[in-house]
Amino acid sequence: MNIQFVALSLFRCFALSLCLFVAISPCRSVAQSLLTGNVIDSATGAPIGGASIRVDGTTRGTYTNTRGTFRLPLTEGATSVLVRSIGFKEQRIAIEGKTTLNVTLIPSSVKYGAVNVVADITPEEIIRRAAARVKENAERIQTIEQTLYTKMISKVDQSGLAASGPRERITETFSKVYDRRRPDPVKHVKILQRRQTANVAASENIAVFDSFFDFTEPEAVIFKTRLITPVSEEAVDEY
Repeated sequence: MNIQFVALSLFRCFALSLCLFVAISPCRSVAQSLLTGNVIDSATGAPIGGASIRVDGTTRGTYTNTRGTFRLPLTEGATSVLVRSIGFKEQRIAIEGKTTLNVTLIPSSVKYGAVNVVADITPEEIIRRAAARVKENAERIQTIEQTLYTKMISKVDQSGLAASGPRERITETFSKVYDRRRPDPVKHVKILQRRQTANVAASENIAVFDSFFDFTEPEAVIFKTRLITPVSEEAVDEY
């Protein structure tokens, strides 16, 4: 009986130690928190997209989206962040105890070198010269890269039908278009981001306008509408 009692006691101690180890072990992982916020222009109040938010002294960071908002996971020990954007003054901001951050960046002046004017030329003359060399200049272009935004709204007329449910479908995409013109023409489209209403599957959201206003050609036709570009001979009279 004594041997069984000792064995049972040891088993209970082992089981208790194992439970304590399982319960305590997760506490040893590095604690994380989430910092969210936005970055705006102090002069206009407009959101700043593409601003960099980096934990000071580390390589951990993120960028604001087109709405100027960001989400940045933080590890224990982070005390400040550096906020940067081209054309604005950098800011170092303390973040201890903070979960949200509203940043206002001040525009910084950009200094350019001196420009020497050697001749007088009117805007009309610039257009005429560009129009005269439009073909020559276009032939120099080998590749064009564009980021395009496409939004499509379709409505279904369900009058007289027994069908029910949403009548409107909305899809949006941001896509990158690579248009190689020379030596072997090829066009490649890659969807970067997509968003759609709940009645549209993400796999069906593939509609992209892969051609846009081409300023290397005298005119562009979009949805049967003829548009004159600034390098057209008609541009002086048109604009």
